[in-house]
Amino acid sequence: MLLTRTQIRRLVYAHGREILEHDHMAIERVCYQHGVVTTFAHSIRVACLSVWLADRLHLWNRVALRSLIRAALLHDSSLHHSHDWDHATPRLH
Repeated sequence: MLLTRTQIRRLVYAHGREILEHDHMAIERVCYQHGVVTTFAHSIRVACLSVWLADRLHLWNRVALRSLIRAALLHDSSLHHSHDWDHATPRLH
C-alpha cells in the first residue's frame, strides 16, 4: 500500500522536527529561492518528494528514512548566504 500525502508530511515532520524547529530555519522562512517560494517551503517540498519517490520505487530496504528526510531538509541550508552581500560582491554557495 502506498503512502498518502498526509502520511508523507507526518513522516517528514516526525523525522525532521529537530531541524524544522531549529533557530536557523527561521532564516529560511524569510529567504526566497524561486520567486515566491521560501527556502523553508522548498526544503519541505524536497523532503516530501524524496519520501514519495522512495515509496513509489519501493526503496525502503535501501533507504534510511530519517537520513533521507534530514538530508532533503538541509540540502539548501547555506543558500541564504548566497543572498548576502560583502563589499558589493555576492557570496556564492
